[in-house]
Amino acid sequence: MIMNRVELLEAIENTQKNINSVKEMLSTATDQNAASDLRAKLKSLLNTHIELMDQLG
Repeated sequence: MIMNRVELLEAIENTQKNINSVKEMLSTATDQNAASDLRAKLKSLLNTHIELMDQLG
C-alpha cells in the first residue's frame, strides 16, 4: 500500500506513540511471560516504524 506523505507522517507518529506505550508497560511488567510478549510487540513496532520512515525517504 502506497501512502502519501501526510499519511506516512501520521502513521509514524501513531507508531511512535504505540512504541512509547509499550516501553512504559514493559518498564512495569513483573511477569516474565508478559515482558516477553511486550518485547516481541516492541520489536514488531520498531520494525514497522523503520519501514514507514524508509518509505518517507
